[in-house]
Amino acid sequence: MEIQQVKLKNICCFTERTFDFSNLTVILGDNRTGKSTLVHALFFAIFGRHLHNSLKPEDLCRKGEKFGTAVLYFSKKHNEDFKLHRSTAGVPKLYGKSEQDIMWSPILSDDPGNLSADSSIPAQVASLTSFFRESELLYFLQDMKPKYNKTLLQSLIGADNIQSVQAKFKKALRLAGESKKKAEYPVPKQIPDLKNMKSLKEKLAGLEKRVGEADAEYKKLLGNKDKGISPEVFRLLQKQYEEKTKELDTAIKSKEKNPTLGELKQKKAGLEKQLSQKDSVAKCKDDFYRQMIAYEQNGKNLQLRIERLMDMKKRSECPTCGQTITVEQVSELISKLEKQSVDAGQNRRKVKEEFEKAEARLKKIRVLEKELGQISRQIEDVHRLDKQIGNLKPQPAKIKEELGQYKRLGNLGNAQERYRHEKKLETEQKSLEKQREEIRQKIRQNEETLKFAEERRKQLQTATRNMLLCDVAKQAIEDAVNSMTRGLLDKVRSGIRDWTDNFTFLKHFNIEMTGSELLPIIQARGYQYKLNQMSKSERIFLYLMLKLAIGDALGHLGTFVLDDPADGLDNKRKQTLAYLLLEVAQKRQLIVTTNDLLFAELFPESLVVRL
Repeated sequence: MEIQQVKLKNICCFTERTFDFSNLTVILGDNRTGKSTLVHALFFAIFGRHLHNSLKPEDLCRKGEKFGTAVLYFSKKHNEDFKLHRSTAGVPKLYGKSEQDIMWSPILSDDPGNLSADSSIPAQVASLTSFFRESELLYFLQDMKPKYNKTLLQSLIGADNIQSVQAKFKKALRLAGESKKKAEYPVPKQIPDLKNMKSLKEKLAGLEKRVGEADAEYKKLLGNKDKGISPEVFRLLQKQYEEKTKELDTAIKSKEKNPTLGELKQKKAGLEKQLSQKDSVAKCKDDFYRQMIAYEQNGKNLQLRIERLMDMKKRSECPTCGQTITVEQVSELISKLEKQSVDAGQNRRKVKEEFEKAEARLKKIRVLEKELGQISRQIEDVHRLDKQIGNLKPQPAKIKEELGQYKRLGNLGNAQERYRHEKKLETEQKSLEKQREEIRQKIRQNEETLKFAEERRKQLQTATRNMLLCDVAKQAIEDAVNSMTRGLLDKVRSGIRDWTDNFTFLKHFNIEMTGSELLPIIQARGYQYKLNQMSKSERIFLYLMLKLAIGDALGHLGTFVLDDPADGLDNKRKQTLAYLLLEVAQKRQLIVTTNDLLFAELFPESLVVRL
């Protein structure tokens, strides 16, 4: 592809500007005049993306405008001309024509991504092989140390992504191994024997048969009732007699544990008499409390008056009227007040003692109240038990009389025998049910264990298969990366030799490109040392040749765009770079931007475009 012209409108600093390009075009301008903007605009016009991945095409739009446009005119092989119209806020439009005099014909596509200047080369590859970013060479010459022990070639082509993919496959293999360990751990150590399961099921079938036989025998026994004596009635009467007798004995024993009703009533009357004094004691306690507070307040007032008199005694005059007061008068009054204060304290202590006594009596009364409540409940229990005993006492005798009627009817032995046989069948049925449930539970547990073991076996099988797949995938990606790196390395080394053969002035600039100078490309060990052994001219040449050779290996646009490549170089290195670019321009179209007038003067004036 050869770029012929680009028209920019509302792209960053360009309101409207047209640039024409030849096989070698040098764009000269001061800083912030649009050199880098032109490079970014060319990349946007070709691919519809920003050269920097962190920015969007909308960032190229001139401030205050809704959108910006770039129209790219270019040609390809077979003398075909194309026009690609791109907008920061629209769909691209591609036109083509095979002759100069005919009209532009639109090229349609269902996928806007195909409307590109060269859809065969990805934008990410083109940004490496066809674009030379600002200060890229300066960073390499100053301190371009490889990360993660990479070679110079790996540093340029961005091997971080490849290593990231390899790391993900390694992580997947590690996680698969952990999953396999987890699947191995919970497998039951003791798996039930199938013969034991068969034996349990046979035993369960035998129990089921015996339970059915016992049920049939029990129903038959109930169906063949004696005409004179019903076994069911006899059984119910016998059961009722036992229950009522037991209930009556329990009630009598409970009553015997409690004191007699007379004792409880006598004790209750005594407690009620003592509790009748509760209100008077509480009233006395409140009176004593008020008296105690009054004596305490009176003592405080007397003490305050004494303190004031002591102050008057020191000044010997009345603080109100200023009249002179003798010491004897004040001392006599102080003595009188002190006596009253002592009396008030004694009275307060006496009242406090009475208050504490009243409070102690109230506490005792509260204890008596609890005791009274307990006695009242006991009296209620005695009444309830008396009533219960009165109701139960005639019932066993009545039931016993009915049982006597069965004896008088005769044939009682047969009924009793039937009753005992019935009881025996009921006991046997309960035992069989218990055994049947235990065997069923064992069978369920064994089946669950077998099911769990089978699930774990499948999980372990899946985990083993996943681990094997991850191992194979990891090895495959490593083999693919190694194979790709070796193939790419061979192509790059061959490309550098081919490009080197085109230059005849290398020795004039102290440039040698032997196997020693190519070591940083193929080896990571001693990387910085090998670069330091090279002259700066050799390093500039090596880096430029690397960019060109990688383009031959990975693919390029046929155009090489360099953004200020001479930044930071001395005059000798600028001259070296200019010679190199003039030679490269014979095989590729070059677009070079610079703000260095001396560097621009190294090229023919007809090739320089000033901003």
